[in-house]
Amino acid sequence: MKLLKTLLATTAVASVTLIMSSCSDHDDNGDSTLLLPFVNSNIKFDAETQAWDECYNESAADNLNYVDFHFSHSANEQWQSWYGFCPTRSTDNGDHPDDWIQHQWGSITGGGVFSNVPYMLCFWDSYGEMEAMLNSSDPSLSIKLNNNNYNGFYPKSISITNSAYGYYAIKNGTAFNRKFEPGDRFSVVIIGRVNGVVKGQVEFVLAEGQDILKEWKDCDLRSLGKVDELYFRMRSTDTGMWGINNPTYFCMDNFQFSFTE
Repeated sequence: MKLLKTLLATTAVASVTLIMSSCSDHDDNGDSTLLLPFVNSNIKFDAETQAWDECYNESAADNLNYVDFHFSHSANEQWQSWYGFCPTRSTDNGDHPDDWIQHQWGSITGGGVFSNVPYMLCFWDSYGEMEAMLNSSDPSLSIKLNNNNYNGFYPKSISITNSAYGYYAIKNGTAFNRKFEPGDRFSVVIIGRVNGVVKGQVEFVLAEGQDILKEWKDCDLRSLGKVDELYFRMRSTDTGMWGINNPTYFCMDNFQFSFTE
């Protein structure tokens, strides 16, 4: 089995813990795959929601740094709105049709891939990016390399599932979106770029009709090759003049990559 090195970010200028693990007697030539858990001692969590306590703080947009990567975030305190990535520890996967804003923070699985480790709630700005599929200069959901010692990285895989809000909105419908029927489809598109130039993309399906993802599933990103940025967009058959009607959320965890091919 391949060796897996685990990077654990503990501060913004991170001290890094490397943990080697092997599930067999065979070392597969010393695989260089790295795992990035979303642990950062500068990130605090709200006692009630268990989500990042600065998610609505406009001045906190530059705080989401994990070892070698920066995760995008924007917020408007006046309107209590946000887009991008939000670390969360929420285990709430219940249906809250009358109070989703307060309960938007959890995955449909009731947590992340790893027990007691934060994961990412991802919220895409559908209206703001409605016109550009592959040419967004400032995407709302972006992971950028943040280390001058490297000129790129090789994404291997991420684990994805639906948020609880997204899952129940598609399953049951809301005042803003219809219940999905046969022929409906909702997906996230992961796009790799180098110096702003698109190198490739991978589409990952979150729902087809009432077949709605409700467990963590790995998304293979190896076809993207070497990139310095990943950014994310979403597609839905339930789309109107203001963009996608169903909630444009998903959850992400288990980000694996390497700095060598």
